[in-house]
Amino acid sequence: MQFLVILMAVVTFMFRSDVSPEQQEAILIQVNQWGSIQNATHLKPDTKHPELLRMCYAYLVDNADQVNIIKRLTDIPEIESANIPAKRSLIN
Repeated sequence: MQFLVILMAVVTFMFRSDVSPEQQEAILIQVNQWGSIQNATHLKPDTKHPELLRMCYAYLVDNADQVNIIKRLTDIPEIESANIPAKRSLIN
């Protein structure tokens, strides 16, 4: 049995608690227009829980610099934090 493993760079980020859902959507639209972002969205877009709605992630294009993306995200005043998520795998 063969497995196809696709590794895609990801960053996670969180909006400040006082940022409205409408502001979050406007910022996500802007972030999605960056050339280094393949897709940025809410972690749980259908949630009604405000804390979960603040959490987002972005898939990056292949040659994107994660550290630079994190800096750009944290330069946005409405974003509280941005991180490279811990590596996880199902197979050791």
